[in-house]
Amino acid sequence: MKRFFRKLAVAVVVLVWLGALAYLLVLSRKKLPEHGTVFGGEPHRIQMSDAEWEELLEGFDERGYLSARRWRPGDDPYALYAFNQRESERIPSNRALRDTRHYRCTALHYDPDLPPTSIIITFHNEARSTLLRTIRRVTQEVSVTLGQDPTCVVSPVIDIINMDTFAYVAASSDLRGGFDWSLHFKWEQLSTEQRAARADPTEPIRTPIIAGGLFVIDRSWFNHLGKYDTAMDIWGGENFEISFRVWQCGGSLEILPCSRVGHVFRKKHPYVFPEGNANTYI
Repeated sequence: MKRFFRKLAVAVVVLVWLGALAYLLVLSRKKLPEHGTVFGGEPHRIQMSDAEWEELLEGFDERGYLSARRWRPGDDPYALYAFNQRESERIPSNRALRDTRHYRCTALHYDPDLPPTSIIITFHNEARSTLLRTIRRVTQEVSVTLGQDPTCVVSPVIDIINMDTFAYVAASSDLRGGFDWSLHFKWEQLSTEQRAARADPTEPIRTPIIAGGLFVIDRSWFNHLGKYDTAMDIWGGENFEISFRVWQCGGSLEILPCSRVGHVFRKKHPYVFPEGNANTYI
């Protein structure tokens, strides 16, 4: 009798599994509308004005979003992200910052008829507060232009955000990218002759190398270069790879003194490397 019920139970499980499989096959044959279209087939883009976007952000429950973690006495605010997470959560996402650019930058006028621009923010296990602050500043203040040369890759001046206090500190605009023979990326001061030759402090600075994670590039040019090497396992190698590809394919690299991006420089990595630090980190 027990053997009969055992066989019956197995038969029921098999029938349920076959029924679920048939249902999934039917669903897979249904053609879903492609991303960016409506059922009528016409392209559909959601466009929001600056005022509508700001109203949407104002209605967002930022405090509720950031209170997912309840701080208790003795909690280490540096444990998860290697910066003061508690201080970052205390500062609002729309905090006021002084303009760190040269005063002549405010007198520049850019062509309002700019091509469509995609802003790509890559992150991994990022703190909610810093991610939200990044998104809000980008949507409010970014204006991008590549000038007349689509093969020119441009990078901003990278200001410093203190990892302890989150104070925003202006970096020198008289810098260009460089590296040593151990392939460590570093910033180099412009020589006295180079600074003297710069009659206008808002002019772009030609640089042999840029920080590989902060730049503006024409999409077709990026595709022509081969994009990022998906097999690259070395942290820090992106600085050299994208820069060398640009030069070898006849492009150029520039740093724009009137473009500023803040970055939290940490003293250690908050994540681990799959192959170990010695084999992965330059």
